[in-house]
Amino acid sequence: MTVQKTAGIITAVALLVGLGAGVVGGYKYGYKKGQDAYKKQITQTLGGPIEIKSFSGKITAISGRELTLEAQISSGTPLLPSETKTMTVTVTDTTKVTKQVAKTTAELTAEQKAFDKALKEGKTPVPPMPFKSVVIKLSDLKAGDTISVTSDSDVTDKTQITAVEIILSSIQAPQAPIK
Repeated sequence: MTVQKTAGIITAVALLVGLGAGVVGGYKYGYKKGQDAYKKQITQTLGGPIEIKSFSGKITAISGRELTLEAQISSGTPLLPSETKTMTVTVTDTTKVTKQVAKTTAELTAEQKAFDKALKEGKTPVPPMPFKSVVIKLSDLKAGDTISVTSDSDVTDKTQITAVEIILSSIQAPQAPIK
Protein backbone atom coordinates (compact mmCIF):
# COMPACT_ATOMS: atom_id res chain seq x y z
CA MET A 1 0.00 0.00 0.00
CA THR A 2 1.39 3.36 -0.96
CA VAL A 3 1.84 6.30 1.33
CA GLN A 4 -0.77 8.26 -0.61
CA LYS A 5 -3.42 5.53 -0.18
CA THR A 6 -2.65 5.23 3.54
CA ALA A 7 -2.87 9.01 3.97
CA GLY A 8 -6.18 9.02 2.05
CA ILE A 9 -7.65 6.26 4.23
CA ILE A 10 -6.52 8.00 7.43
CA THR A 11 -8.00 11.29 6.21
CA ALA A 12 -11.33 9.62 5.33
CA VAL A 13 -11.52 7.88 8.72
CA ALA A 14 -10.65 11.12 10.52
CA LEU A 15 -13.37 12.96 8.59
CA LEU A 16 -15.96 10.29 9.43
CA VAL A 17 -15.01 10.30 13.13
CA GLY A 18 -15.10 14.11 13.19
CA LEU A 19 -18.46 14.18 11.43
CA GLY A 20 -19.92 11.62 13.85
CA ALA A 21 -18.61 13.51 16.89
CA GLY A 22 -20.00 16.76 15.47
CA VAL A 23 -23.46 15.25 14.93
CA VAL A 24 -23.59 13.73 18.43
CA GLY A 25 -22.18 16.83 20.11
CA GLY A 26 -24.42 19.16 18.12
CA TYR A 27 -27.50 17.10 18.92
CA LYS A 28 -26.71 17.08 22.64
CA TYR A 29 -25.97 20.81 22.64
CA GLY A 30 -29.06 21.64 20.60
CA TYR A 31 -31.29 19.39 22.70
CA LYS A 32 -30.03 20.96 25.92
CA LYS A 33 -30.43 24.47 24.53
CA GLY A 34 -33.98 23.68 23.39
CA GLN A 35 -34.84 22.09 26.74
CA ASP A 36 -33.54 25.15 28.60
CA ALA A 37 -35.53 27.51 26.34
CA TYR A 38 -38.67 25.40 26.92
CA LYS A 39 -38.17 25.49 30.71
CA LYS A 40 -37.70 29.27 30.57
CA GLN A 41 -40.86 29.71 28.48
CA ILE A 42 -42.95 27.51 30.82
CA THR A 43 -41.58 29.30 33.90
CA GLN A 44 -42.50 32.70 32.42
CA THR A 45 -45.95 31.46 31.40
CA LEU A 46 -46.66 30.08 34.88
CA GLY A 47 -45.36 33.20 36.61
CA GLY A 48 -42.26 31.74 38.20
CA PRO A 49 -40.44 28.49 38.91
CA ILE A 50 -42.51 25.52 40.01
CA GLU A 51 -41.71 24.22 43.48
CA ILE A 52 -41.57 20.46 43.85
CA LYS A 53 -42.09 19.46 47.48
CA SER A 54 -42.76 15.74 47.14
CA PHE A 55 -41.30 12.74 45.38
CA SER A 56 -41.32 8.97 45.53
CA GLY A 57 -38.53 6.47 45.58
CA LYS A 58 -37.21 3.13 46.71
CA ILE A 59 -35.34 2.95 50.01
CA THR A 60 -31.80 1.70 49.38
CA ALA A 61 -30.43 2.15 52.92
CA ILE A 62 -31.51 3.14 56.43
CA SER A 63 -29.07 4.55 58.96
CA GLY A 64 -30.59 5.76 62.21
CA ARG A 65 -33.03 8.52 61.28
CA GLU A 66 -31.75 8.89 57.70
CA LEU A 67 -33.17 7.11 54.68
CA THR A 68 -31.33 6.89 51.38
CA LEU A 69 -33.62 6.68 48.36
CA GLU A 70 -33.27 6.20 44.64
CA ALA A 71 -35.83 8.91 43.92
CA GLN A 72 -37.87 10.11 40.96
CA ILE A 73 -38.02 13.92 41.06
CA SER A 74 -40.55 15.54 38.73
CA SER A 75 -39.15 18.22 36.44
CA GLY A 76 -42.20 20.32 37.31
CA THR A 77 -42.51 21.08 33.62
CA PRO A 78 -44.98 19.34 31.34
CA LEU A 79 -43.41 17.14 28.68
CA LEU A 80 -39.99 17.03 30.34
CA PRO A 81 -38.82 13.81 31.98
CA SER A 82 -38.41 13.20 35.70
CA GLU A 83 -34.92 13.08 37.13
CA THR A 84 -33.61 10.04 38.97
CA LYS A 85 -31.21 10.83 41.79
CA THR A 86 -30.10 9.65 45.20
CA MET A 87 -31.81 11.54 48.03
CA THR A 88 -31.03 11.47 51.74
CA VAL A 89 -34.16 11.96 53.84
CA THR A 90 -33.92 12.94 57.51
CA VAL A 91 -36.81 11.84 59.72
CA THR A 92 -37.56 14.03 62.76
CA ASP A 93 -39.86 13.57 65.76
CA THR A 94 -42.51 15.62 63.92
CA THR A 95 -42.36 13.63 60.66
CA LYS A 96 -45.68 11.88 60.04
CA VAL A 97 -45.00 8.28 58.93
CA THR A 98 -48.01 6.35 57.64
CA LYS A 99 -48.87 3.25 55.67
CA GLN A 100 -51.70 2.99 53.14
CA VAL A 101 -53.80 -0.13 53.79
CA ALA A 102 -56.89 -1.45 52.07
CA LYS A 103 -60.18 -0.90 53.88
CA THR A 104 -62.34 -3.87 54.77
CA THR A 105 -65.48 -4.63 52.81
CA ALA A 106 -67.55 -3.59 55.83
CA GLU A 107 -65.80 -0.20 56.02
CA LEU A 108 -66.28 0.44 52.31
CA THR A 109 -69.94 -0.62 52.43
CA ALA A 110 -70.67 1.72 55.37
CA GLU A 111 -68.90 4.62 53.64
CA GLN A 112 -70.75 3.96 50.39
CA LYS A 113 -74.11 3.98 52.20
CA ALA A 114 -73.23 7.29 53.91
CA PHE A 115 -72.12 8.71 50.55
CA ASP A 116 -75.35 7.66 48.83
CA LYS A 117 -77.43 9.14 51.67
CA ALA A 118 -75.57 12.47 51.45
CA LEU A 119 -76.15 12.59 47.68
CA LYS A 120 -79.89 12.04 48.16
CA GLU A 121 -79.90 14.93 50.64
CA GLY A 122 -78.42 17.22 47.97
CA LYS A 123 -74.99 17.44 49.56
CA THR A 124 -71.68 17.11 47.71
CA PRO A 125 -69.82 14.45 49.67
CA VAL A 126 -66.34 13.10 49.00
CA PRO A 127 -66.60 9.59 47.53
CA PRO A 128 -65.24 6.69 49.58
CA MET A 129 -61.60 5.80 49.07
CA PRO A 130 -60.53 2.14 49.02
CA PHE A 131 -57.65 2.68 51.46
CA LYS A 132 -56.87 4.34 54.77
CA SER A 133 -53.76 5.74 56.44
CA VAL A 134 -52.39 3.97 59.49
CA VAL A 135 -49.61 5.55 61.58
CA ILE A 136 -46.46 3.41 61.67
CA LYS A 137 -42.97 3.75 63.15
CA LEU A 138 -39.78 4.57 61.29
CA SER A 139 -38.56 1.09 62.27
CA ASP A 140 -41.39 -0.41 60.16
CA LEU A 141 -39.66 0.82 56.99
CA LYS A 142 -37.02 -1.34 55.32
CA ALA A 143 -34.70 -1.26 52.35
CA GLY A 144 -36.63 -2.08 49.19
CA ASP A 145 -39.83 -0.31 50.29
CA THR A 146 -41.25 2.32 47.96
CA ILE A 147 -42.33 5.49 49.74
CA SER A 148 -43.64 8.96 48.98
CA VAL A 149 -41.90 11.81 50.77
CA THR A 150 -43.13 15.37 51.37
CA SER A 151 -40.81 18.19 52.42
CA ASP A 152 -41.62 21.74 53.50
CA SER A 153 -39.25 23.16 50.87
CA ASP A 154 -38.48 22.74 47.18
CA VAL A 155 -36.51 19.52 46.55
CA THR A 156 -35.60 20.16 42.91
CA ASP A 157 -31.93 21.05 43.40
CA LYS A 158 -31.35 19.22 46.69
CA THR A 159 -29.97 15.82 47.54
CA GLN A 160 -30.74 16.01 51.27
CA ILE A 161 -34.05 17.06 52.82
CA THR A 162 -36.03 16.79 56.05
CA ALA A 163 -39.32 14.94 55.66
CA VAL A 164 -42.62 16.39 56.85
CA GLU A 165 -44.49 13.23 55.81
CA ILE A 166 -43.59 9.75 54.60
CA ILE A 167 -46.18 7.39 53.14
CA LEU A 168 -45.52 3.68 52.65
CA SER A 169 -47.88 2.17 50.12
CA SER A 170 -48.69 -1.43 50.86
CA ILE A 171 -51.78 -1.70 48.71
CA GLN A 172 -51.86 -4.89 46.72
CA ALA A 173 -54.19 -5.68 43.87
CA PRO A 174 -56.98 -7.96 45.09
CA GLN A 175 -56.46 -11.62 44.33
CA ALA A 176 -59.24 -13.67 42.75
CA PRO A 177 -60.37 -16.50 45.00
CA ILE A 178 -59.03 -19.93 44.04
CA LYS A 179 -61.80 -22.47 43.52
